[in-house]
Amino acid sequence: MDNNQLIIEALNKLVTNLNELNEEMHAMKEVTATMTHEQLAIDHQLRDIKSVLINDNLIG
Repeated sequence: MDNNQLIIEALNKLVTNLNELNEEMHAMKEVTATMTHEQLAIDHQLRDIKSVLINDNLIG
């Protein structure tokens, strides 16, 4: 196998690895977006609970 063929194989592997990395990053972005949405929902629920407790004079 000549040097050009080795370079082509190495570049093909690099492209494959970059594509896999891109897919993993996209999946991580989706998970992060979902987690952020869930965290906002939890934050709103905690604020509601705190308001109820304050209104019931259970906390200051």
